[in-house]
Amino acid sequence: MRLFRLYFYPRKIVVYHATWDDLRHRVRCLFRVHEYLTVMEYPSVGAREERCLHCLKPRYRIDHQLASVDRLVH
Repeated sequence: MRLFRLYFYPRKIVVYHATWDDLRHRVRCLFRVHEYLTVMEYPSVGAREERCLHCLKPRYRIDHQLASVDRLVH
């Protein structure tokens, strides 16, 4: 995103302007083509929380194999 700064006294106001790439990613999110990034991992239960980089839609995954291996190690 491009960042434009507009100065109003006595404080600053920041205005964001969407680029063509931002709009393209937003349209992809509307068609449910998300790009997920792992936010948190919970190895004790084998869970993972992921969020889309563009619309922040959450997704949760559980990997039982990861949880069972972690329990065997500890």
